[in-house]
Amino acid sequence: MQAEEEASLLRRQRQYYELQCRQYKRKMLLARHNLEQDLLREDLNKKQTQKDLECAMLLRHHESTQELEFRQLGSVQRTRADLIRTQHQTELTNQMEYNKRREQELRQKHTVEVRQQPKSLKSKELQIKRQFQETCKIQTRQYKALRNHLLESTPKSDHKAVLKRLKEEQTRKLAILAEQYDHSINDMLSTQAVSKARKPRAPAAPSAPEPQHNRRTNKLLIRRSPTKIFCMLST
Repeated sequence: MQAEEEASLLRRQRQYYELQCRQYKRKMLLARHNLEQDLLREDLNKKQTQKDLECAMLLRHHESTQELEFRQLGSVQRTRADLIRTQHQTELTNQMEYNKRREQELRQKHTVEVRQQPKSLKSKELQIKRQFQETCKIQTRQYKALRNHLLESTPKSDHKAVLKRLKEEQTRKLAILAEQYDHSINDMLSTQAVSKARKPRAPAAPSAPEPQHNRRTNKLLIRRSPTKIFCMLST
């Protein structure tokens, strides 16, 4: 009886010890598991914090880089605009100086041409006048030769009619020559007027009396009669 009680007691003690051991192991396992969970959670929190710090640092670096790029781009644009403005101003100044210098040269050239214009007109007029006089003299010699030939080959009773007809023919031809002479003078004056109109206009100057040569050449526009041609031939 006592042996059975001892065996039962030992069995209960063993079961109690085993239960206590299982509880202790369970408790230790839970504690270890909780510790591992805490350590893992702490590690994850540290990594998350580190990632957040890295992300914030990269964001600040990106913003700083972008601001620096914008600032550099703005500086480049301002420098380029200043260079273009300076170049444009320099080109404009050079162009204005060139235009002013060219205008002065054209004014000087125009002044020289205006001063030489009366001499040029006079020389051209004299040349046309000499050609006209030579042509008139040639026609006069031809008229005299023809008159002598006709007077020799026609009866004396017809001399008056022949002379009248020759006189009219000579007057008509001389009138044609005079018209051609006036036309040449008018063409010369018209060409000179057109050339003068195309020249750059000089600054306004006080009006001066018309030169004697211009008044004389303007009179050439008047139609000449055949009687005036004979007076011109005698000069």
